[in-house]
Amino acid sequence: MGIQLSLLLAPPPSAPDPREDRSEPTVWVRRLWILRELRAGDEHVVRRLDLRRGLNILWAAPTDAGVDNRLFQGRLSGHTAGKTTFCRLIRYVLGEPTFATQAGRHRIRAKLPSAWVVGEVLVAGELWTVARPLGIGPHPFAVRGAPIDGVFASGERLEYRVFVEALEAATVATLPVTRFAGEDAPIRWENVLPWLSRDQEARFASFIEWRDSTSESESPMLTADDRHLLVRTMLDLISDDERAEQAKNARLVAKKQAAAERAPLLAHQAEVDDKRLAELLGIGRSKANGPLFTGDPQALLTTRRAALEAAVAASRAGSDEGAAPLREAWEAAVALRADAARDLREAEARLDAERIAATEESGGAPPRTQLSLLGATLPPGRAFCSVPLAAAREAGCPLASAPPAEVRARRGRKIDDAGATTDEVLAALEMQRKHLQEALDLAKSAEHAAQRAFADAHDAQRTETATLDRERGALAQIERMLGHADATRREVEATEEELARLEKELRRSYDRQEGFRKHHAAALGKVSDRFAYVVRALLGDAMGGRIEDDGRHLALRVDEHGDRESAAVATIKLLAFDLAALTASIEGHGTLPRFLIHDGPREADMDQTIYERLFLYAKSLEERFRGDAGFQYILTTTAPPPKSLQRAPWLIDPVLDASRADGRLLGVDL
Repeated sequence: MGIQLSLLLAPPPSAPDPREDRSEPTVWVRRLWILRELRAGDEHVVRRLDLRRGLNILWAAPTDAGVDNRLFQGRLSGHTAGKTTFCRLIRYVLGEPTFATQAGRHRIRAKLPSAWVVGEVLVAGELWTVARPLGIGPHPFAVRGAPIDGVFASGERLEYRVFVEALEAATVATLPVTRFAGEDAPIRWENVLPWLSRDQEARFASFIEWRDSTSESESPMLTADDRHLLVRTMLDLISDDERAEQAKNARLVAKKQAAAERAPLLAHQAEVDDKRLAELLGIGRSKANGPLFTGDPQALLTTRRAALEAAVAASRAGSDEGAAPLREAWEAAVALRADAARDLREAEARLDAERIAATEESGGAPPRTQLSLLGATLPPGRAFCSVPLAAAREAGCPLASAPPAEVRARRGRKIDDAGATTDEVLAALEMQRKHLQEALDLAKSAEHAAQRAFADAHDAQRTETATLDRERGALAQIERMLGHADATRREVEATEEELARLEKELRRSYDRQEGFRKHHAAALGKVSDRFAYVVRALLGDAMGGRIEDDGRHLALRVDEHGDRESAAVATIKLLAFDLAALTASIEGHGTLPRFLIHDGPREADMDQTIYERLFLYAKSLEERFRGDAGFQYILTTTAPPPKSLQRAPWLIDPVLDASRADGRLLGVDL
């Protein structure tokens, strides 16, 4: 025991030096009552537990080792006495959703269906009394500024969430990082509480593993990265400013990488565009100052377009001048052919009429029939009417109603006047028909020739127009290519300017990050020194310890002529880390609320001497304060604490004993 006490009698030079403005824990529990019903009176009280600032030990004493051990005899006394339930009830008062596993809740409610847990909690120096039901139905509430007896008075009962908001305002509102990176969610008190009150079921396996699924705590699940972030921000090893700078730096790096990848592609594209343009425009290129042309491609393109538009205008003018006479000649030939066809039809009609008349004279047909045939076939004279005689007669025209005798008389007079016989007239009319047929054939040939000449001219004009349109399209493509080449060249220049700008911004960002790193390196050094101090206190002065930070994750190292690893060392590293964070906060480093619970932390292979030093370290930390301690450390244990601490004020009354019902925390066998 003398080796243990040396820690208290001669603290090393690096012993903690509490800061005056942190003389009180940000959060601590002063009293915890378990009630059968939420009513005043001792008969309703199951358990009253008084706690203090500094070290608090809840002990469930094991069976006396001096008693003869026999098979099939005795009962458990240190285990199942309620140590973990005690821790869970404190966590429940402080905001955790549940106070036991589902099976445990069923057992408790079966024995204590109307039970409540009531706690006095001080938050940033302000007293709160919090009441939460263990049964189903009632709602939790909180009373501000009143002791635990205030829950039975007529004071104002606030909603429980008001108390949780006060916890958050005191603990996480001023954190240097306020949001998680993984899901971009705000950091809440419910995220901090698991670190301050680790699950006993987690077996103290990892310093960032705080909740085990078997505990059914319903605490928010965080990724490992977010748990590391929470620890680092509470130890002041990172800040929102640094995170913002890191995020900005990552964006700058990504932009620079993208620009660096884009630049050669753009330069190659500009080279290809320039080469193609040089070939299309027939101009040279100069590489002295980049992909520039020896001539001005835009001016050359403008000249070519002007020449092409002049050619188009000339083509249209020439087409109009050449096509008009050909169209007129074609139209004239069409008119001549129409006249020749009409003359032929008239001549043929006259010939047919004469033949009918000649037949009538010879008595070949009845007069009325002849008249009908003549009226149907004989065309009217051009000087009179264009309506056929039969149609005029049907319409009642008086000029068409003359009898056939008059027709014969008039025809006879005409023939007599000419002095020609009927055969001579027919022969003359036949000759006239032949001449008109020949004239019609010539008119048709002339019309076809005129039409062909006009069509050839039109086709030639269309061919020329198509050629000019293709040239226009080619010039338009060159213009688009020139515009694309200019845009690419401008993008190349902009990319080069962007790379230069990003390089400057990155240098400034790295400088700012270096400043943050120096600040946080100093903070890490302080916490790492505290960790090494606690490791030496627990394992001996020959041991070394340090905390490493790679910018995202922390790592704990314990060494003695090399890294040391075992189940006991892993647990000691975890406990030392929590105590180092607590100690650093007492000294003003970080924002841990200076409240900590360790539920039965002894591993099976942990030496009892080392285990006792946990209690001795907490007591030595108390002694660094002139008055009440500025922290609260709650330890539950089955293994005996050091004899010097097996009494008030460190030992919580009563010592639990699972061998009898009234010795259990809840006073009943579950």
